[in-house]
Order: sequence, then structure tokens, then C-alpha cells
Amino acid sequence: MKTKTNCVALIIFLLMLLVACGKKTMTIDDYLTLGNKYLLEENYEQAVVAFMAVIEIEPRNIEANTALGDIYVKTKEYEKAIEYYEKVCEIDNTISDCYLKLAECYVLLERPEQAIACLKEGYEITKNRRLKEQMDQLEYKLLLADATINVPTDVEFLIVLKKLYSLLDSGDIETVQVFINSEEFQNIASSASEGTPILFSEDYDIVNGSGRGIGIYCINHEKFGRRFVYFGDYNHGLRTGSGLWLGAKASEYYIFTGTWSNDRPNGTGNIREWYGTLNETVDVRHKYGNLVDGLWDGNMNWEFLRTDGSVDTWPVQFNSGIVVVIETTTDKDTGELKNYVSEKEKKDGKGKRHLNWQQENLNKTTGVVGFEQYTY
Repeated sequence: MKTKTNCVALIIFLLMLLVACGKKTMTIDDYLTLGNKYLLEENYEQAVVAFMAVIEIEPRNIEANTALGDIYVKTKEYEKAIEYYEKVCEIDNTISDCYLKLAECYVLLERPEQAIACLKEGYEITKNRRLKEQMDQLEYKLLLADATINVPTDVEFLIVLKKLYSLLDSGDIETVQVFINSEEFQNIASSASEGTPILFSEDYDIVNGSGRGIGIYCINHEKFGRRFVYFGDYNHGLRTGSGLWLGAKASEYYIFTGTWSNDRPNGTGNIREWYGTLNETVDVRHKYGNLVDGLWDGNMNWEFLRTDGSVDTWPVQFNSGIVVVIETTTDKDTGELKNYVSEKEKKDGKGKRHLNWQQENLNKTTGVVGFEQYTY
């Protein structure tokens, strides 16, 4: 490489010496014209000599430096091309094309992060829309390099999904639920329709294979929101394995943790609900037990975690999501039917306490939101 550089320098020296001995002194314009002639003829070695002659006279000549960058791109010497394009940007940082050419070199060298940084810098200075568009395309490709998504999308969409994925991966569920309530999330979540969830994974092809990912599903739940988020294991687009199921709307929060198969909760699981309207007396409602196709089956424990630190636990029996009533009575004062589904002794030992099931939900299935008929 050094020999080639010395050879070019010698040719420039001889060229300028010959000109000096002749009758006409070559000007910068003459060298530029000569260089462009050689460039059109694809005589790159002689074109380099001519443009280097310009730089010997005027080191900050934009046309010559740009042309040298262009030549080294054609000869696939991208590091050299970068050197000259960077010089042009240093001379005049308002030339949009130079940032585009620099970015192209970084892409060809498989350094997309540097290409994006270059385009971002150029856009901040010039506000040229082409730089922004190219930057968006590169960011999109970079985001999708190892990711899987099953719906048409754009850069902003993917950035929100990556942010959600990172929050879920960190285990910061409280922040996740606040994020689910945000306008930023709701704008992209609206793309999920009934029967067509949004599936996304940074590391796995969860549509055609298996691995961990996130899904946004259309639930249209009155209390916990229109869109629910799943984070966990997938197999060919179906929720299979361990996973979280989250919903949030205003001050109402919901999270299910458990095992899934065939795209439904199956096996052990637990639910935690935060009700804004019950915050004065109840911090959390906690349910845990066995589920079949998203519905409680067998014994389920229903706990009330109160603000004073006490825990009130009620064992309830279910048969394929339908609650088992152990006693039905009529309120003496109101005539209202009471459907008791669990009972236990009072703390003072004087009588029993009962858990009453609403009449309207008596024949409705109960389980995980999105799979049950229960009315909250």
C-alpha cells in the first residue's frame, strides 16, 4: 500500500514538473477537468493522480476530496473513501450527499451503528429529509436483524415493542403496567385485532419456531383494558410454556403468571388484581389454583391482601370454570339470594363467615381474563 502511495506521489510530482517546464501552467480547474475525464473513462489510477494534484495545491478543495472518496468506493477501498468523505464534511458540514456517502461506506463495511450515527449527525445539521429516511431504514433493518414480527410495521412501532420487551425482560412489572396505559403503547397496540395478535421477539422466530417473545392481544375487557400483553414462551405462534399475561386500564391492574399450552392457560397459575376502587380496604386480590383451557378447575384459593397487612383466604371449588355453590340462602331483610361458595369460622368462634357469589355470575365460567365469561 505504501509503495502504491509513493508511486502516486511521484507521478504527481512528475506531472507538475512537466507542466512547469511547458508553456502553460496547469490550474486547479485543469486538473479537475482532467480528473473527471479519467473518471468517466474508468481510468481510476490516473484520476487519482489528477485529483491529488488539486489537493497538493488546495487541500480543502471539496470537489477533489469528494471525487477521491467516490473513486475509492468504486475500487472497494472503503476505509480510504471514508477518510476523504469525512474531510469534506469537516470542510463544509452542510453537504447532505456527503453524509449519505459516508453512511453507505459504513454499511458496506458492515458497521450499521456508525452509519446511523453519521446520518443522525447530518440530519441534525442539515434537516435534509433524505438523511432521516435513510436513517429510519437502517434502524429498521438493524432492529429486525435478529427479531421476528408478524405484522407490517415501521421504525417507531419497533422501538416501542423493543422498549416493552426490555421492560418485561427486566422484571419491572409495575413500570410495564404504567407503560401499557401510555399513549405511546396504545397507538401501536391498536394494530392488534381479534384473532390477529402482534407477535414480537428479539432473538427467536416465534412464528415459525419456538422461543421467548411478546404478544399484544385484543381482549376488549371493560375493567382491565382493550389490549392485553403476553410475555413468555411460544411455539409456532402459540403461547406454550411459562408466561405472564398483563392488563391495565387507568388504576385497574391485572397479572396472571402460569403455564400455557395450546395458546391457553393450562396447569397451575396465579392471578393478582389491583382495583383502584378497592384501594381503601384491599391492596390486592390474589387467586391461585389449577386451570384447564383458561378456566379454574378443582380447588382455587381466593385471597384478599388488605391494607392493614392481613390476608383473608377462601378456598373455592370449580368444575370447568363453573363455581360450586355449597349453600343457598335468602337474605331475611332484602329477600336477595345468597350463593355461598366458601365458608370458615369467625375469629371469635361465634358462627361462620361466608364468601358470596354474585347471582349474575353463577352460571358463567371463571378463570383468566380473555378466556372466562365472568363479569367484573
